[in-house]
Amino acid sequence: MPGHLFYGSYEIYPDEFEFTTETLADGKNFGERCELVRYRIDDIENITTPLQFSIIGMRAMPREMYSPCEELQQRLDTSPKAQSYGLKASCQDNADGSRSVTLLENNKSIAAEEAQKVLDSIDSAKVEGVWEFTITSIEK
Repeated sequence: MPGHLFYGSYEIYPDEFEFTTETLADGKNFGERCELVRYRIDDIENITTPLQFSIIGMRAMPREMYSPCEELQQRLDTSPKAQSYGLKASCQDNADGSRSVTLLENNKSIAAEEAQKVLDSIDSAKVEGVWEFTITSIEK
């Protein structure tokens, strides 16, 4: 979820984005997805530094080939953190396309509250930011 781009007195909304590469998580290694974000700047010759932009958060988009519970199980099976925490969950697909998830089991060395927090994070498929970046020089 890209944020706005700022330079001088300008605030530019993201115009479009596309995914460029993806490496899926496998239960031992985290996955990686690269995304290209474009901002439409009409007066490119007069752009000034610093440019500042942010990433507001990240979200794993559900895949159409999985039901909501299959999607969650796929994430649990491929999440290194879920594996190390020994997370096991029950899941019920709801008629409205959502799911109900209950923690069933976790490693005894992990507090139940911490295991639940990790399960909730995996279930939400979101990582909240904000991450801010500054570009201080531009080659023209």
